[in-house]
Amino acid sequence: MFWTSLISHKLDIRREFKILNREEYTQRQWNEYHKININNIVERICTQCGEWKEETENFYMQNKSKPEMGFGSWCKTCTIKKNNERNYENYDRMIASQIKYNKKPERKLAMRERSEQQRKDGKQAIWQRNNPEKIKFYSTLHRYHDITSSEERDLLKVFDYKCAYCGLTEEEHKEKFNQKLHNDHVDNKGYNDLRNDVPACGSCHYRKWAFPMEDWYREQEYFTEERLAFIIWWTSEGYKDYIEDKPPYKIKRKQNEDKKTFHYEL
Repeated sequence: MFWTSLISHKLDIRREFKILNREEYTQRQWNEYHKININNIVERICTQCGEWKEETENFYMQNKSKPEMGFGSWCKTCTIKKNNERNYENYDRMIASQIKYNKKPERKLAMRERSEQQRKDGKQAIWQRNNPEKIKFYSTLHRYHDITSSEERDLLKVFDYKCAYCGLTEEEHKEKFNQKLHNDHVDNKGYNDLRNDVPACGSCHYRKWAFPMEDWYREQEYFTEERLAFIIWWTSEGYKDYIEDKPPYKIKRKQNEDKKTFHYEL
């Protein structure tokens, strides 16, 4: 019993000694990389560039892997610069990782909400006005519909000259957007002819983007089961009475030389 208590006492002393040493080391490290300026604000030195900056979220990033450690040892500027260099040195891996990350349901929802907010704030319109050359370039990457004039007339007639999604009429669309109804791909990666085409207003056309049609449509406030059923009927059976004979083809998505953008070929 005596020896047991003695060993236990020695272990307690060692444990306390380690704790004291750890606290002393932590304090010494803090004093080495921190200081308090004349305005009584804590500053930290960036171990990469050697500059003293306020230890706040404006200048340093939180340590995500170890939140209890607080801010990282590199300032934001150095961290972003280093990450960009690493990404461009491993560009293919970065693109693969980004695609995998963007496929997550929560990420898709966040991207959709962000783009919607940017449209409401007018940031999208400002960017388009300031970047006409990019808009022109991106338009060359768009897929064109292989639809004849007569097929397009029949399509509008079948859908009663209304947007297939929200029901906005062609006249109302011209007053609001000063353009005719768009031709929208129901399946973004599907056919390029009448069987995969519906009329859509400018708002629905841009909101839907590349999202799966049914998943996207069910989230809209103007969603109706009747319109959804009509779209599904049209893309599966309805088009057969109106589609014209054309040479068979396939749409192929190919990467451009810059390895950052894509184009479509027949």
